[in-house]
Amino acid sequence: MRKSTIPKHKKLKTVRAEKRAAQEHLELLAGLKAGTIIPVDRAKVFSRSVLPKVPGYYRDTWFTCKDCGERDLWTAKQQQRWYEEQGGEIEAVAIRCRSCRRKEKSRREIARRVHLGGLVRKRARQAEPDAPMAARRPRRTIRTPRRAAIGELIRSAQAQSCRTNLDLCKRK
Repeated sequence: MRKSTIPKHKKLKTVRAEKRAAQEHLELLAGLKAGTIIPVDRAKVFSRSVLPKVPGYYRDTWFTCKDCGERDLWTAKQQQRWYEEQGGEIEAVAIRCRSCRRKEKSRREIARRVHLGGLVRKRARQAEPDAPMAARRPRRTIRTPRRAAIGELIRSAQAQSCRTNLDLCKRK
């Protein structure tokens, strides 16, 4: 009888890998049945990456909210809706829980209203022909030491070129 040429430790690795693959397959089937794993429709997924890593399935994943620090579950159904229906990038992941998303959305809406209100007031002031200059508030540049030095160099170079031009004019 011939002995196998494959070492025993490599046979064990192969057997373990086969068992692990069989276990993952059973978990996949159970997840598909329970709805915690949903197959990806690759035609609907969007990515800006040159070589996107599109998973085969959406899986329920836990994440920690960046605002409140609470752990939350991003379900496979939510991921499918985000990536396939709303057009989110496949590289994007959930970072805020539901309540913090609502707070952030209302904060952005308030900031948008304040900003647009300021623009309306500014345009109204600019439309008034006799508005005082203080109301118009012209933009001022901040003079840093470096900018001041550069400005001085430019002015001295311009003055030097003017003197040179005057000397040339006098010689003629």
